[in-house]
Amino acid sequence: MSRDARRAERYMERKLAGLCTQCGVPAAPDVQQCEVHIAKAREATREAAVRRRAQFRLEGVCANGCGTKSQRYYCAACTVKIARFPSHSVNVGVNVRPSDEYRTRKHADGRTRYHGQMVRGRQPTAQLDDQDITHAIEALQKARSALAYVASPAVQELPRIQREAAKREALSQADHGQRFIEDLLDRNRYASGMQLTDPATARRRVIQQSKKR
Repeated sequence: MSRDARRAERYMERKLAGLCTQCGVPAAPDVQQCEVHIAKAREATREAAVRRRAQFRLEGVCANGCGTKSQRYYCAACTVKIARFPSHSVNVGVNVRPSDEYRTRKHADGRTRYHGQMVRGRQPTAQLDDQDITHAIEALQKARSALAYVASPAVQELPRIQREAAKREALSQADHGQRFIEDLLDRNRYASGMQLTDPATARRRVIQQSKKR
């Protein structure tokens, strides 16, 4: 048996036994590595991202890797996309999440899981409605901040193509919020037997269905 074959066999044995595939100690829940190797992998990923962004800046392009030439660390569109607005131009410190969060949370291993329900199964409609409203508010708040940033002198001085790209990204956040509202309305309309009468939503669904075919 070759060295690669032995390595692959050992990997599968550890994986099936619930052990870390790298060192053989018990793996963390729902993953294939122990906490130590999870931390090492995440640190390696962060360091690689730092080196990659530094290289982009040396090349005179946006640090996010979109390829846009930019004098700033991020181009305007990527600044909107990742919500890294300059603190002096717009306030984005609004927290709309309720204190009694019973929604998904990110664990130490980097995975997001749902919490807050005593039994397995689908979340109650009231919880799904609350989550959609919360996410919609977050998206619309982000869109509001993004549009304020796009209207700032720093962005207005940029070339037209970059201004338009930043505005499209800002408006996409508003569209993202609208989708959460549509999901909420659809869920409750179907649950109560109401017909979907909103033309914009109906048109969106027709387009989505046509793309799936």
